[in-house]
Parts: sequence; C-alpha cells; structure tokens
Amino acid sequence: MKTDLKIIPGVGKSIEQDLIAIGYPSVASLRGADPEDMYNRECIRKGCAVDRCVLYVFRCAVYFAETE
Repeated sequence: MKTDLKIIPGVGKSIEQDLIAIGYPSVASLRGADPEDMYNRECIRKGCAVDRCVLYVFRCAVYFAETE
C-alpha cells in the first residue's frame, strides 16, 4: 500500500506499517488522533508493551499532521 506517511520525520517503513495496522493510512488520517490511544492500540496489537519511543514518534506524527 502506497502512503504519504514516510514524509513525517522519524517515520520509516516499520512505523509506517504500524500506523496502517492501527488504522492510520495517511498523514490526513492522523489529524485529531490521540497518540496515547494509538500507543495503547499498538501494544494490544503486538500483545506486549511496545518501547515508549514509539509513543514519542506517534506524538511527533500527530503534531506534523496537525501543523502541515
């Protein structure tokens, strides 16, 4: 699936795939998203506690989407 997510600083192929898997297929879809909720959904999806740095990437991604 081709997306525009990798234009976000800090988002590479892996985080792009994670965002798509939790329901964010584009930069526009991140507007208004709650990074804490995104992080919790990612932990549930993976079945374990995900490194907190992913939360920080999600925060940056939402900020980018809302200020683009």
